[in-house]
Amino acid sequence: MALWQLDPFADRPARVPSCTDLAPAMQSTAGGAWSVSDPDKDRSETESSTVCQLTFTSADQRFSGTALVLVQGDTEEEAARRKAAKTECLGIATVAAVPNGYSAYRTCEQNNGERVNGSVVAAKGNRWTHLSVFTSVPAGAEAAAAIAYAQDMAGKLAELAMTLTESKEAGA
Repeated sequence: MALWQLDPFADRPARVPSCTDLAPAMQSTAGGAWSVSDPDKDRSETESSTVCQLTFTSADQRFSGTALVLVQGDTEEEAARRKAAKTECLGIATVAAVPNGYSAYRTCEQNNGERVNGSVVAAKGNRWTHLSVFTSVPAGAEAAAAIAYAQDMAGKLAELAMTLTESKEAGA
């Protein structure tokens, strides 16, 4: 007679933070106001994936816009790295140093005149993310300032997506 041991947690994708975890964390990290404007409708079905939209206003109120967020957990680090490596970044690739601990990290930017975006595709551990921060160019400001802000926020949001523990609250 053979006895089989089943591990119900084996090969389970990594849990990732929900958008309701990311919004207040961004507010603490970057300042300004951050909120969930389009919650992840599938969050109650899986804790290993988050897809949502955040709305923000910078602390000095110069910049406002949205962040489109995708964070996924995988069963292993190499799988997360491969997924990030094959995902296209939104916009034109920019030069960015790979932060410590990341197995993949790319940044892109796009200038559409009155609106710009900064995007990050990254993998760290067994999580990967693809996100874009969109903001308008304030009157009288250079687009470069708005792009720099969007890229900075995208980098901060990516770091939180890779490191923040989720609260286990379903819904967002």
